[in-house]
Amino acid sequence: MVKVSAPGNVFFLGEHAVVYGRPALIGAPDRRTTVVLTPRIDGRITVVSPSYGDFENTVAGLLASQFPDARSYNPRGAEIDALSGDELMNPARDIIGEFGRRYGLGNGFDAEVSSTVARCGGMSSSTAFSVALWGALSAQFRGDLYKDDIWPVAYQINVKIHGGAASGAEANSSIHGGFHKARIETVDGKPVARAEKLDLQPFAVIVGETGVRTQTKKTVPYVREGWTNAKDAYEAVFTEIGKLVEEGVNALNEGEDLYLGGLMNEDHELLRGELGVSHPLLNRLVDTARSQGAYGAKMCGGGKGGLMVALVDPKNEEVAASVIKALQDVGGTAYKTILGGEGLRIEQ
Repeated sequence: MVKVSAPGNVFFLGEHAVVYGRPALIGAPDRRTTVVLTPRIDGRITVVSPSYGDFENTVAGLLASQFPDARSYNPRGAEIDALSGDELMNPARDIIGEFGRRYGLGNGFDAEVSSTVARCGGMSSSTAFSVALWGALSAQFRGDLYKDDIWPVAYQINVKIHGGAASGAEANSSIHGGFHKARIETVDGKPVARAEKLDLQPFAVIVGETGVRTQTKKTVPYVREGWTNAKDAYEAVFTEIGKLVEEGVNALNEGEDLYLGGLMNEDHELLRGELGVSHPLLNRLVDTARSQGAYGAKMCGGGKGGLMVALVDPKNEEVAASVIKALQDVGGTAYKTILGGEGLRIEQ
């Protein structure tokens, strides 16, 4: 038996623009998805997850399963807004089949999945699930995590989950943890992760969940349509967001939290106003956090719901408590989380 976990992600700056080659500033929270994998003596495979669902199959059946593109995760058609029911487990089927074709599975196994990563959207719950499951398979059947092998697989899974495009930053962060300035480049026709790990100590931020379920597979194509129709205007916005990321890296390295908060505010206004990917309740939570003394606050992830993140004075517990209470008073679910922890790991 092996037990493996991986964190979700929190974007300080750069979501959406990172899909178009700009950098993003991202940190791994202390909220994780855990996979416990127990070998069987037959060829059966079971996966049980309170959040995603359950399925049973065989080694042979999953080796034969193919999920070549985003549509294959949702075969009922593009008019369906989100995966539902049994389809939620198609990424898991894809991961197990792909791993087995590469490295072999031998006999079957039982996998139990649990998670503290927010499922409403914005904390990369699907990435944490994918990375943790692949890591558990690797630890069980290869004897180690082999982290350097995981990113290309996790990236392609994200592309399919998100409807045809992904940043790659989330997968890198879930695998390696800590804080990163990350971007994706194309080399010889293949996506390559370019990530600079920042030498920072973990610190706390406040998360506010709207409770409005969001789907990155809807917001990424939404931005893509706008970019297709007005490339110059969108590229200008992406470039501006990229500049905020570069300034944000400098602010983090210099410990200038107040300045970083201001950059977060600017980023949110670009995401809200120029790209149109925020949500009324998200905006209410962001505005509320700022009014209670947060250095800065912004939506996090795909948008159109999901969650936001607020940066507060780490030495002022009174302000942190005030922000959390105010977010709850206006309809959010708020809590503190620590960023900058470990990435994919084997649990003892």
